[in-house]
Amino acid sequence: MAQTPSGKKKRTGTKLLIGLLLVVPAVYVIVQVATIAARSSALLTQTAVQGTMAESVVCEGFLGMTEQIITYEGSGVLSYIAKNGERVSEGIGVAQLFASEADAAEYKRYTALSQEIELLTKAQATGSAGDASLLERQVQTGVYDALDALDSGDFSSLETAQNDIQLAQDKLKISMGETEDYSARIAELTARRDALSNAAGTVITAPGTGYFVSSQDSTAALFTPEQLEQMTPAQLQEALQQPVQENPENCAGKIISDYRWRFFALVDAEQAAKFSEGASVTVSFPKVSQESVPASVVSVQLDEEAGIAKVELLCDYINSETVALEREQAVIALKTYEGLRIPTKACHTIDGKTYVYTKLGNTVHQKPVTVLWTDGEDTLISMEYVKDENELEMYDEVIVEGTGLYNGKLL
Repeated sequence: MAQTPSGKKKRTGTKLLIGLLLVVPAVYVIVQVATIAARSSALLTQTAVQGTMAESVVCEGFLGMTEQIITYEGSGVLSYIAKNGERVSEGIGVAQLFASEADAAEYKRYTALSQEIELLTKAQATGSAGDASLLERQVQTGVYDALDALDSGDFSSLETAQNDIQLAQDKLKISMGETEDYSARIAELTARRDALSNAAGTVITAPGTGYFVSSQDSTAALFTPEQLEQMTPAQLQEALQQPVQENPENCAGKIISDYRWRFFALVDAEQAAKFSEGASVTVSFPKVSQESVPASVVSVQLDEEAGIAKVELLCDYINSETVALEREQAVIALKTYEGLRIPTKACHTIDGKTYVYTKLGNTVHQKPVTVLWTDGEDTLISMEYVKDENELEMYDEVIVEGTGLYNGKLL
């Protein structure tokens, strides 16, 4: 029996209806997912992690060290024996004066070959008796020491660590059977060294006992601690505005007589109020190094009329970097805080109370917080959880940017 046109239309309509019933839920789900995604993409979040921040003062000042100039006669090219920050005794050679750059370079190659020969000779004396696991640990320790030296800028320690690594590696090759001995290598290096001139140049000695710094790294003549101590805040301000006084001619370097040194900083009256005599602080010189060293506040001299003050710090930490400091920009950390570090723009003040918004799943949560310190860009939140007072926890996903935020909002 033939189908009528009306029967075909019925079945076609049914299929369309079923298709629509299947499509509509799918479209709804897609729209909802897209809506949630759009809302989420409008948010910028950052994880709350532990960090430290310091209440600090940025200022400029002079280092006060008792220095003795190392002079020499004649002219030529200087090559240094002593390292910056190395403690030397009176009469010890700290530099050599060569007639030319070529002579200085040749002597440098001579000493480098001598050092390599010395390390190989020490390694060979151990023979195959070296403990491979112990030597591997020595290599690893040397690498860590080298990284620490690089981080702190202690190049004297870096050279020592490099030699320790090389010696341990040379011993390890014999212990592991990679080489029988270094006789052939030592003979080759010795021949190369002996072919060079061993003209050591004129040795320049230390005029006193103390910590050495080369004239290449310390280019200015320092004020004495006594001169800086006698300056008023206004005189210190004037001195900071003047060009630095350069080292005298034929200066090979300096001897800093004491490991204790002072820093005389110029600050404004508002900053001066943050210092108290006898307080412990840390000071860093960011143009030289990020390392902070401990110091104590000796005195604060205020010039109320000019609105400035002179702050005197005492430090008893010296290394290859501090001996070269002169007129420097400093960051003095007065107090250090530890807590959860978040961007300041994530904080919202409502009725005098500070809150942050966090995202958990697709829900916004409003949490009260206790602020420890802020530098304007970042804020440090207390890590002590107190219900209804301080509820931010480590690894919370803090909303930094977002609109229409409120507690319980669905994203």
